[in-house]
Amino acid sequence: MDRLSDEISELHTRILETAEDSRYLLQPSLAGLLNRMKAQGHEIPKDLRKLHDELTDAAIEAQFDNMPV
Repeated sequence: MDRLSDEISELHTRILETAEDSRYLLQPSLAGLLNRMKAQGHEIPKDLRKLHDELTDAAIEAQFDNMPV
């Protein structure tokens, strides 16, 4: 779990340091790490679930922002 914890910590920091309007681009990386945590039987902390949900929502919004009207 130590290596996985380090990866999650590094990605979390990277997400927070990324401009808000492009953070959603890191959602697939976060989803992958959370899936690995879950597969290894670890509980996903609330703050990471919330961050994942926020990034997922932002990714969905970004898809609609780029649609021609």
